[in-house]
Amino acid sequence: MPYPIAKLAYGLRCRLHDLATPVERYHLQIAAGNVSICPPIQKLQRSDGILKLLCKDVIVIGDAKPFDFLRNGLVYSGSQILYHETANVQNLSVPFDYVLRDAATVYLAGCHLSTSFFKKVASQVTDTLSISGNINNNYILRLSDILTAFPQVHTITMNLVDCSDTWVEDIIHHKTLKSFEMTVPSKRFNPSLNKKNEELIKAHRPDFDLQIR
Repeated sequence: MPYPIAKLAYGLRCRLHDLATPVERYHLQIAAGNVSICPPIQKLQRSDGILKLLCKDVIVIGDAKPFDFLRNGLVYSGSQILYHETANVQNLSVPFDYVLRDAATVYLAGCHLSTSFFKKVASQVTDTLSISGNINNNYILRLSDILTAFPQVHTITMNLVDCSDTWVEDIIHHKTLKSFEMTVPSKRFNPSLNKKNEELIKAHRPDFDLQIR
């Protein structure tokens, strides 16, 4: 049977603050409309620039110097989030405890990509996903993996990432995706094949925005 948190003794509500993650504390206080639900106040820092998560207990806001986000206990929010360098499914959980999941755009740069990784990052993205590089040599990216994990995403850009040959069929069958941009290595660039793929996609989805470079 549910028990109203607000009726807990003050000491127990302070203990709840200690047990909850910073993001959980923030959401509790916002939902209750009162800091006393889980005192003391959980402070929030918003970023106008890109919020860069290095997945080594370090955050970089815009062009500022890196800092250890575990020490100050703040919750961070940004419209653009960058996961950079060695981010993998194991070390993603720590930043999630300190970053609100409200970013419009998420960048994955040099990450250890996998289906599990995409599922874990999915809750952070609301509109656009950009992928550059993949340090997991045992995984060939399938666009269907992304579209399954990120059904809400409208735009995907991929830069120099090996992708399975099924990406055309994936675009045709996933109607929520509106735009796809892919930059391929020069040795794999095939103008005639690219034109054929574009014509095939346009035949099924005339309004789709496709760019291959």
